[in-house]
Amino acid sequence: MQILKAYKFRLEPTAQQAQRLRQLGGCARYVWNHGLAETKRILDAGEKLPSAFELNRMLTSWKKDPEMAFLTEAYTDNLQQKLKDLHGAWMRCFDKKLAAKAPVFKKKSDNRDSIRFVNFDKYCRLEKGRVKLPAGLAWVKFRQSQPVEG
Repeated sequence: MQILKAYKFRLEPTAQQAQRLRQLGGCARYVWNHGLAETKRILDAGEKLPSAFELNRMLTSWKKDPEMAFLTEAYTDNLQQKLKDLHGAWMRCFDKKLAAKAPVFKKKSDNRDSIRFVNFDKYCRLEKGRVKLPAGLAWVKFRQSQPVEG
């Protein structure tokens, strides 16, 4: 029998940190939606699904576009991870065993923006009751349901 454990964390950012988190979440949502629109356009044209690497190359060109210059203010790893997640969602959609639904556009009104910091051990640090995050966030207070083991 396998036992699954869940840990709950709640960040308690300052007003300035909350604003920065909203900005990062908004950029990640924009990249997801823009990537989804691009992949749908590519699939509708009868071409094959771009790999996560190809999507990341598209991200580089998007950042050079003056209309999307705001993406340069976001942490690149978060945006690349969002495109990896999008690619994974498409792969689950095409997997006949999983029979997952196609990815959908994210709405600002859902209030469910998320970002994921990859290489947590490399870029982040945990201390009692606070975590150091990259992307100009510095130390952020947090609460956890129970101590993390392992």
